[in-house]
Amino acid sequence: MFDAHAPVVDQSAIDAIALQASQKVAQTAPLKTVGQGTSALKDLVVAVGLMLAIEGALYAAIPALMKRLMRDAMTQSDSIVRWVGFAALVAGVCLVWIIRG
Repeated sequence: MFDAHAPVVDQSAIDAIALQASQKVAQTAPLKTVGQGTSALKDLVVAVGLMLAIEGALYAAIPALMKRLMRDAMTQSDSIVRWVGFAALVAGVCLVWIIRG
């Protein structure tokens, strides 16, 4: 039924409002999805994942050698283990620095 007291709606006004709304939505920055973060954080997570994958592959491929290396490391003094760890740290940082620039 037709209601004589109902307000008259201008279709062109509705179209103009819809156009403005869609333009505002298009101008807003897209939302970040899961997995998108800062580049440094993503690089860190990828590096840890790669380290775990390589270490896991070593334990899976040559478990006897890895057990022997751990046993040998237990017999070394703390200072030797510390220096070997420090040398590995410096080598890793230098390698990343050279590759990433």
